[in-house]
Amino acid sequence: MPRPATEQMWIARIKEARANDPRRSAAAIARDLGQYAARVGRDDAPSERTVRRIIEDLGDEDLSGYVYFSWPDSMQATGLGWDASAAVLELVGHYQLNEHGERPTSRLTRWFAIVTLAAPSAPFEWRRPIAGVLAAGEIASIPEAKPWAEAVLAQRVWLDAGDGSYYAARHSDPGIPPLALSEWLSARDPQDESIRAAFWDAFGVTGTLPEALRVDLETRSGWVGEEVS
Repeated sequence: MPRPATEQMWIARIKEARANDPRRSAAAIARDLGQYAARVGRDDAPSERTVRRIIEDLGDEDLSGYVYFSWPDSMQATGLGWDASAAVLELVGHYQLNEHGERPTSRLTRWFAIVTLAAPSAPFEWRRPIAGVLAAGEIASIPEAKPWAEAVLAQRVWLDAGDGSYYAARHSDPGIPPLALSEWLSARDPQDESIRAAFWDAFGVTGTLPEALRVDLETRSGWVGEEVS
């Protein structure tokens, strides 16, 4: 009988643990994951044996994107200028208050800063998931992620009155760039581990999406909506 696959959220957290403390043992990481699971009401944390196997499978994988962001020390490593400080601190503050005191990864923080500089007036609940899509696109080489984010930001979709007028317009007017990420994702295998891992890493357990963004991200298979909700 084949071994059951470890949920991608746990694999992402193991990568975070190794990226932030390469000497941390499998036993210590498994203990940390067990404590995290209890804190968020889960009972499926991987065993020490599973953690050890996943660590071995990582090989020489570049884990720099999984390093936790810390201001001001991480600014240079992520290539961000000091003018992005307010944006990254907003995300750090959100994690401190809403994500059990944890820290965002450097990858997600970098994209959040870029999105905030591009659309400073957009609500946080839009900027974070847009940054998450860009982070996921980087992890899993999703070519449609950047054009999708560009269209959302350029058209300022968050200003839609909520009556569906934006979506009606974008489907009828050939001059409006299509937001084709959902169509591309729906053509992929719902069990594609690289895509599932990317969205777990980008959104985590408690990531949420505004309804208008969900319209464009949900797929016919349903797994994207399930994973990031």
